[in-house]
Amino acid sequence: MLAGHKIGAAGVFSGPIDGNNFMDPLTRGLGILFSLSHEAHMLYIVMLAAQTMALGLVYDAAALASRRATDRKADRTWSRGKAGAGEALASD
Repeated sequence: MLAGHKIGAAGVFSGPIDGNNFMDPLTRGLGILFSLSHEAHMLYIVMLAAQTMALGLVYDAAALASRRATDRKADRTWSRGKAGAGEALASD
């Protein structure tokens, strides 16, 4: 430890070396801050992915509803056309 102080590495080995306790409080604090920042970033990515998937589901549901509405409209138009053609043939 004294050799560390002499070469200018005072805070590097200032505590017992067991796990992460070998760092000085500032370095440990920065490590914790980085870890929390990393966790927050990962949470942001997960939330972004969830939002993207939710938007995809909403888009798919809207597209399906639009297709169904278009199909119903086409069916009604086709039915009217067939009925109109039948009436026209019957009146001839």
